Amino acid sequence: MDFIPLHINSAYTFLNSGITFDRLVNKLNLEKYNIVGLSDLNVMYGFPSFYKENLKNGIKSTFGLDIKINGDLFSLFIINENGYRNLCEISTFLEKRNGICNDFEDIKDFLGDLICVISTKSSSSFLHVNEELFNNKILKFSSYFKYFYIGLEIYNALDISKAKLIREFASFYNINCIAFPTIKYLNKEDYLILGILNSIAEDTGIETVIDTISKDYYLRSNDEIKKLYEVNDLKFLNELVSLINFDFDIKRGKLLNFTSNMETTSKDLLKAKILEGLNKHNINLEKSPNYRTRLNKEFLIIDKMGFCDYFLIVQDYVLYAKNNNIPVGPGRGSAAGSLIAFLLDITEIDPLKFDDLLFERFLNPNRKSMPDIDIDFSDVERDKVINYIINKYGKERTARVIAFQTIGPKQALRDIGRVFHYSASDIDQLSKAIPNNFNQNNYNLDLCAQMIPSFKNLIKDPKNKEIFDKAKLIEGFPRQKGLHAAGVIINDESLFNITPLSPLSENSFVTQYEKDFLESQGFLKMDLLGLTALSTIQQTLNYIKFYKGIDIRISDIPYDDPKSFEVIRNLQTMGIFQLDTSAAKKGISYVKPREFKDIVDLLALDRPGPMEQIPLYANRKEGKTKIVYLDKSLIPILKNTYGIIIYQEQIMQIARVFAGFSFADADIFRRAVSKKNRDELIKIKQQFIKGAKNNGHNDHVIENIFNLILKFASYGFNKSHSVAYSIISMRMAYLKTYYPLEFYCAILGSQYGNNNTKFINYISEIKKLKIKLSVPNINESELQFKIYKDTLLLPLINISGLPSRSAISIINERNLHGPFKSFLDFVARMINVEDKISELQLLSLINAGCFDEFNKNRSQLRASVTPAMRYASNCIYQEGNLLATFGLSFTYPNIIDNKKENMKKELEALGISIVYNPFTHLNIPKDITITPFNDLKNNNVYNVIGIIKNIKIITIKQGKHSGEPMAFVDIYNENNEELSLTFFTNYYSIYQSSLKIDQPIICHGKYENSYNNRTSFIVETMKLLEE
Repeated sequence: MDFIPLHINSAYTFLNSGITFDRLVNKLNLEKYNIVGLSDLNVMYGFPSFYKENLKNGIKSTFGLDIKINGDLFSLFIINENGYRNLCEISTFLEKRNGICNDFEDIKDFLGDLICVISTKSSSSFLHVNEELFNNKILKFSSYFKYFYIGLEIYNALDISKAKLIREFASFYNINCIAFPTIKYLNKEDYLILGILNSIAEDTGIETVIDTISKDYYLRSNDEIKKLYEVNDLKFLNELVSLINFDFDIKRGKLLNFTSNMETTSKDLLKAKILEGLNKHNINLEKSPNYRTRLNKEFLIIDKMGFCDYFLIVQDYVLYAKNNNIPVGPGRGSAAGSLIAFLLDITEIDPLKFDDLLFERFLNPNRKSMPDIDIDFSDVERDKVINYIINKYGKERTARVIAFQTIGPKQALRDIGRVFHYSASDIDQLSKAIPNNFNQNNYNLDLCAQMIPSFKNLIKDPKNKEIFDKAKLIEGFPRQKGLHAAGVIINDESLFNITPLSPLSENSFVTQYEKDFLESQGFLKMDLLGLTALSTIQQTLNYIKFYKGIDIRISDIPYDDPKSFEVIRNLQTMGIFQLDTSAAKKGISYVKPREFKDIVDLLALDRPGPMEQIPLYANRKEGKTKIVYLDKSLIPILKNTYGIIIYQEQIMQIARVFAGFSFADADIFRRAVSKKNRDELIKIKQQFIKGAKNNGHNDHVIENIFNLILKFASYGFNKSHSVAYSIISMRMAYLKTYYPLEFYCAILGSQYGNNNTKFINYISEIKKLKIKLSVPNINESELQFKIYKDTLLLPLINISGLPSRSAISIINERNLHGPFKSFLDFVARMINVEDKISELQLLSLINAGCFDEFNKNRSQLRASVTPAMRYASNCIYQEGNLLATFGLSFTYPNIIDNKKENMKKELEALGISIVYNPFTHLNIPKDITITPFNDLKNNNVYNVIGIIKNIKIITIKQGKHSGEPMAFVDIYNENNEELSLTFFTNYYSIYQSSLKIDQPIICHGKYENSYNNRTSFIVETMKLLEE
């Protein structure tokens, strides 16, 4: 009889096991084990990945759960489907009780069809093996189960002796013993992995943990096991496994019946709601045959696939949001291609008003999967919709979806640095050598060593190589559980006995399985996403109503307003959804959008890969480059995108028109070519060639068109999604165009902290537009920006050095006892509240200009802080009124205001200069012509001045300067406009020591504007500017 490693604890115990499933199957194959068990403590997190990895490698999976009862460790293994359901109940019970189970009586209703194994060395009951143990405990434990075993843990000679005694007693009581060593890592030396992970969990050094790690818990070979265990131990182990007849991968979810408590069917209710939608949108099917044809097609597919309930469920919570003034997006993803979704008010997009929004891209009768209607809600109020769903259908039928956070490459390096006490500089050097968003964040340390020359050079150093090797040991391990950003499960039956859950709150649960497996098991997952842009739009509308008395609904905001396009063409796009990145602005400068279609195309093109087509798109759009079609049948499909494949829908249409595919088959084709799976590609290409030949096309054209599709397939964007998101972009552009103060007030409210890069960029644009900013006012400023005397008034919370609790305290005092009458009145009142103002906080308020309405001499106020605090502490104030001064008086010191100091301190306090301009004090040479940033033209030489804002140093990866440093330096001018300077290696070596944040400089060089590279000013000479 061969050993079966049944008692494996996996990495899903979170930093308490050195076993990941990919490494496990490699070891199992090496040792020729073809059956394996998983039994983690309390939870079933690892079941899906465990099963999937084993199935891929031809290994049979056995599923179990470890539980602790009064110091004893039991493993419960599933026999059949009923056993699985019981184990789900038990795991959920344990999670609700923080893993505490006092007795099998607590879970006796869920012990059927489970095999129980009690571990010997891991259970306190086996400290003393005698008749009392078996009479008082083991027999009681076994009485709860049809199948009960003693799991012998044998690791050494002493264990062998004890196991012999256990077997004798077990035989007398007719209980079988099995070989059941605990396995927490794969190889002998891997105890170090467990030590590292335990150190991370305990936030301590390896030296405090490593001696506590047992070196016994590795996966032994058959030969090693047979030296420790007797034949019967293996025989009964195999008999245990033979009892199991369980299929993990079956459908357990069931679509909720929306009309179960109604006197109608879901089909009839959906029909009625569609008719309501037709009336609402004034669509007459008799006069609009295209609508009638589309509606019939969609309804037949939805009904045939059994998804009437799905649409009713989504409509219900979308209408709940809209009826309760919770902002909802106009659409998201392929659902915007559904006419029925539009008629139900799930989306705002009528797909027939656009050329090619295809229903089959959303719901394909040949693709047996749940529809996927993702909905965007205001990120501030989304939880209200989730709570509505939980309350409507009950916490037993709903759950949020779990997500696991793993140890990534950079995190692994940092963890190793802490655990082994490597110097922070060594770890930083390695970590920073990996560029942000390297390989679109799809990488591991080995790939870094192959693809990043500077990283590869660093790990040639023995110490760095040691760090690298240790980091690889823990890379990819699950670190902790989290929450999927949007997923909510809704089921027709209780979830408690069909999937394991963990409590999220008193009234809600979260699944123990991640989204992909839940969907494969037939659970209905709704994605309710939070979108900040919707919150910003709503807040802007609230401000418009408050300040102007104009009531506007989101759905009433036009998305084709000419002036709004002009604002976008002028690159005034800060804060506009999807259009405020540097890449988007680059695209705008090429495309020069003038109509809604341009924005739709731009959003689809503004991604890695397709953005390379933007110059060609723009040239063809302007008639500068001839449009070439490989076949005339492509003209109607590609003419609106100037012969360029941008959308997935276009690929589907080409397959349909050119090769005769049905729309359903065209969607399958689209998915196959985008995935580029070799076997699927060969099959689908043959089908494409056959269909195209049947349509009379020749081999050469067929091959060219297939290759064209293949080139763009992985880049193709969902047009329905692009249309929906373009509506949001244009609505924000409209608000920015006609209500700029209210728009900026809302957008700045979402930016916390004056050092936020976006905040600085917003301020820069505001200054360009000549919108006035006001420094915080002690009697007017709130926690958010507000409009005050036609200016944007900074909030108290934006003042560096002033905690939010102090800002709240100031506002509360002001609301309770009225405005502050003077600087001294403020000091006296604010040292008599519970959250007293400190001298440093008072200085921050002065430096920010909060008291300018009382005294513009900030130097005088700064000098008054200590005496004012002393004076106020000796006076009696009550409810904002001065009751007694005891004859004391206060006089401000006679000090001349230092504007240069004010400028510096205002910048420190607010992150921006409002009252004081740092450029007014610079000695700028009069004999040099300085060019404004906005007047710089491509490939011309200029002089520019600015103050250094950011410095980024990189290592050149190739060429004659490979391995040498260069720098990108961002400067800003007096209008807060920014310019990127490039210091190539030779010039960086000259000016390196002079490059410092906040240093004013004057540079001579060449301005270059290349689409694929960043717009930059190539520096040839630089001088420091003195004040």
